Amino acid sequence: MGHFIAVREEFHSNMVGVNVQLGNSLTDSRILGLQHSFATHSTGPTAMGRAAEVLGLQVRQQAFTLAISDSFLLLATCCVSCLVVVSFMSKVPTRYRQVTAAPVEAK
Repeated sequence: MGHFIAVREEFHSNMVGVNVQLGNSLTDSRILGLQHSFATHSTGPTAMGRAAEVLGLQVRQQAFTLAISDSFLLLATCCVSCLVVVSFMSKVPTRYRQVTAAPVEAK
């Protein structure tokens, strides 16, 4: 499951990261908003770097959340498929009288 989550996190990180590009209006407004919040604590270039770092961490957090969601979907699918397999299993005939009346071997 750990490998599955890591692979899915990488996949979702790439898919979300494709839409996060400089020049995109949503990305630029997000970075400017973060930059303004950091501007009181640091200088211009440093605030921009911190804003980009926080945006990257937000993308990673979203990718991890989607990977966890995928793992729950995988577990649900496995449970349903196991229930289907079990429902098609037939009863094994057992005769307990034969088991209890089995001859005991002499030593």
